[in-house]
Amino acid sequence: WWIGGPFLDVMDSSIFISNFETGKNLFCYSLEVPLSKADKGAMQKIMQQALKTHFNFDATVETRMMPCWKIRATVEARAKLATKGGKPLNNSNYAGLHLINQSMGFLLGIIKGLNQHEPLFIDETGITGNIDLTLQAILTDFTDLKEKLAAVGIELVKDEKEMKVIVIRDSPRSIKN
Repeated sequence: WWIGGPFLDVMDSSIFISNFETGKNLFCYSLEVPLSKADKGAMQKIMQQALKTHFNFDATVETRMMPCWKIRATVEARAKLATKGGKPLNNSNYAGLHLINQSMGFLLGIIKGLNQHEPLFIDETGITGNIDLTLQAILTDFTDLKEKLAAVGIELVKDEKEMKVIVIRDSPRSIKN
């Protein structure tokens, strides 16, 4: 299962648009629980109650078909990208990257981090070992990134996948007011 979201099903989503310059809609949440309640289910219930109490939102986890990017690699790319070994190196910035002896997960973390407006990325490359990759691309320009990855045999394919998502809705009591 892939966890995605949150998926907003609210009349006014403006509270979810943060403005770092003005400080508007920036929130910090901290949860401390006794060890007896330190399990996933109990903490989810506490967080759901906090959303309802402070913001009049209901939160549930639902299974939905959601858009995603599936990352695939050709057989040739898998062989060519396989690391030659050596000390792991990450030299990346917005204009490209140079990775030595890094995992596909590491590469996906860079792609996700610089393209957060895109749907979830799912690794279907079949690459289990580390890779070496040098790429000159504007990593925040998704079209350029896709083209440059395709040139080395890594394809980003838009698709849908059934996954669990957090759905945030207006609480029934907030709709009546």
